[in-house]
Amino acid sequence: MIKNRRILYDLVFTVVILFLAVTSIFRFQQIIRLNNATDLVVHTNLVKLKLAELISLVRDAENTEQDSIRLNTFVFNTLLQQDSSQMFQKLHELDSLTSDNKPQTVRIRQLNAMLENWLDNMHAENAQAVQSSPDLTAYIQQGQSILTHFEGLIIEMTGVEDQLLLERIREKETTAFFAPLYSLLFSILAIIIVVVTYVKLRNETRLRQKAEDAREIIHNFFNQAPAMLAILKGPQHIFEFVNPPFRELIGGRNPINASVRDAIPEVAGQGYYEILDSVFQTGKPFIGREMLFQLDRGAGIEQIFINFICQVLKNTAGETDGILVFCYDVSEQVRSRNQLEDAESRSRLAIDAARMGTFDWDLQNQHFISSERLVEIFGYRDAEKVSHQDLIDRFHPHDKHIRDEAVNNSYTVGSLKYEVRIVWPDNSIHWINVYGKIFADETRKILRMYGIVVDITPQKIALEEIRESEAKFRLLANAMPQLIWTTDKSGNLSYFNQAVYDYSGLGFEELKNKGWVAIVHPDELKENIRTWFESINSGNEFIFEHRFRDFKGEYRWQLSRAIPQKDEQGNIQMWIGTSTDIQEQKNFMQELERKVVERTQSLNLANLALKQTVSELEQTNTELASFNYIASHDLQEPLRKIIAFSKHIEDLEKKSLSDSSRDYFGRIINAASRMQNLIDAFLSYSQTSNLQSVLEKTDFNVILNEVRNDFAETLEQKKILFEHQPLPVLMAIPLQINQLFTNLLGNAIKYHRTGVVPKIEIFVEKVDGKDLLFEDADTSLPYWKISIRDNGIGFDQIHENQIFELFQRLHSRQEYAGTGIGLAICKKIMRNHKGFIAASGQSGTGAVFSMYFPF
Repeated sequence: MIKNRRILYDLVFTVVILFLAVTSIFRFQQIIRLNNATDLVVHTNLVKLKLAELISLVRDAENTEQDSIRLNTFVFNTLLQQDSSQMFQKLHELDSLTSDNKPQTVRIRQLNAMLENWLDNMHAENAQAVQSSPDLTAYIQQGQSILTHFEGLIIEMTGVEDQLLLERIREKETTAFFAPLYSLLFSILAIIIVVVTYVKLRNETRLRQKAEDAREIIHNFFNQAPAMLAILKGPQHIFEFVNPPFRELIGGRNPINASVRDAIPEVAGQGYYEILDSVFQTGKPFIGREMLFQLDRGAGIEQIFINFICQVLKNTAGETDGILVFCYDVSEQVRSRNQLEDAESRSRLAIDAARMGTFDWDLQNQHFISSERLVEIFGYRDAEKVSHQDLIDRFHPHDKHIRDEAVNNSYTVGSLKYEVRIVWPDNSIHWINVYGKIFADETRKILRMYGIVVDITPQKIALEEIRESEAKFRLLANAMPQLIWTTDKSGNLSYFNQAVYDYSGLGFEELKNKGWVAIVHPDELKENIRTWFESINSGNEFIFEHRFRDFKGEYRWQLSRAIPQKDEQGNIQMWIGTSTDIQEQKNFMQELERKVVERTQSLNLANLALKQTVSELEQTNTELASFNYIASHDLQEPLRKIIAFSKHIEDLEKKSLSDSSRDYFGRIINAASRMQNLIDAFLSYSQTSNLQSVLEKTDFNVILNEVRNDFAETLEQKKILFEHQPLPVLMAIPLQINQLFTNLLGNAIKYHRTGVVPKIEIFVEKVDGKDLLFEDADTSLPYWKISIRDNGIGFDQIHENQIFELFQRLHSRQEYAGTGIGLAICKKIMRNHKGFIAASGQSGTGAVFSMYFPF
């Protein structure tokens, strides 16, 4: 009987071993299936992500190239080459990812062909755009048609990938659910069988040798088991046995005869000690799934995930003697699931980044699923509370039929596309583009529709603003008496205002085809053309005086001026020009020149006598003295007489003069006065060049008070708020510092904003020379920075350097009086003091002028 029982138990052990072997093989196959399923899900999500990136890239490229064509930029070919390279790269990546899916590969080839057609269309459109009065409607419609088919095919491919994704997720979830369950059940069953067999063996024999043999058999069995097994003895959980997989789990350590706390000290605080104590004390088994296990296996603390099972072991008396620990590593399974979740998150992120709303419409059950972004586009916030009918109700009453017709047609053509207005709950109007794809079963029965919704309101608003701006420009240009015209970047005339047609009596085509030849006087035509093309080639401003023939055949002098319009990269896009009638000025100047010649002759005689009397002066002061004399006397004397005689004639002949004659005399007086102011400004500018002035210790506070007293009446009249910090005492030229403050404060007062209380602030700080961006700044010296800030009309920052140049004005003399020399004088004064001046501002908010003095 004993022999038979031994044979029976041998047979049982053999069956258990075979059972565990089969379990291990089954588990291995399940893990392989789970990994394969996970890889397929990740692969599908990656394909969807690439599709989303491709459609976003195509849309961006379409908008970019259309803008480039519309603005006639030079960067069209560069942008198109960059965008097409990226799109074909995406297609290549998709082709690699779907190489095992023949239908998808066919669709990718179709996408490639569509992109080729789109590129050809864009090149043709750009070629047409450079022509005069281009009609790009056909090209734009052709491009939109290609992109519509392109997007439809993308949506179709996305739908196919969605179906594959659902199938693969179900397969993965099924495998992920049953794999650990089967392994757990088989493992528990194997443990129970092993434990029962082990207990029965101990009960069957009382011989120590036989008990040891039985234990050895069990140990050998545990050693051969693929799972991680350990036997702990007593309440201290002393390791009595560990199999090789368990020893490998804890980094190859030998824990035999050591407690768990001593053998694996890094497990403290992770809850495992408490679990073992609870199992030993209560006798209840513990089963933990995917538990985080942090331990040191020789390369620092590692994080793994295990399924952890504890079962009490009892002696022959039925008392708890120890614990059987069974676990296996599921880290790969957990990481695979996390990777899948990450892939799904990236897919959703791609859709969210494109700011597109998505929907899933079950056409059989009329169940409509909206994304959060979609309901936001329709003016709502909570997708769960918004029904399909709520969305339909938001369509503009005049556009709802467009949506209904598009939906009905989609059942036939298989795709959906329309552009309509919607009305938000706050009654604001918004524009959307809707794209969808119909999916059917093998019998062509329509099942559902997947689609996207894009908010195109900003694009619509921008387009409308462009149209309004163009209309305002044409209205303003036609209302002006000046001749206004534009050309393309190559100098070809493209637009004339109504004044050009009224003056010349010619039509658009004749003016465009013949150009300047049509109306410019033959004597100036050759030089006109040379100067014009010189400006075209150099990009410099075009200024030229010439005669234009009017519709009567008579010629009148015109001052033509053209300024290039440039893009952000500095490339010329077009030229805007004006031609102003200066015939009256020409007549006046001819008369004035005659008088000046007469006066010049007498001045020359006087100058000869004057040179004889001043021959003993030093040569270095000759030019300056001559300039000051000319500026202050000789140049102003004719102007004073012109003003005096003109006023005298005007007073004497006031009753006999016609209105036009009085107007001419007014113009003569105004022009002569402006010339006097200009000469005075020139004189001030030349005096700042006197480098012989000696620097002396100067209290800037004293000079500021002097200048403030000069402006006291103006400050009080305009109720200007004036605040300043204490200024430093520096080595400077007091007179020039006075002039510097006078010019800057005068500008701050002059350019105040109407309706705003004027405010002028002066603040001071020290800065290091190494922190300054000026080319000639001495990095070894500190500087005093004195800034004057106002809240006036300000200026555009692009004019920062221009305002410091001679005669550079940002406003007409009718708006603000001045010579355009004041800031140039400030710049020269700062140069005399080896300092710098800079300006910053913003139109409509004010300006800051900062002066840097070394000390």
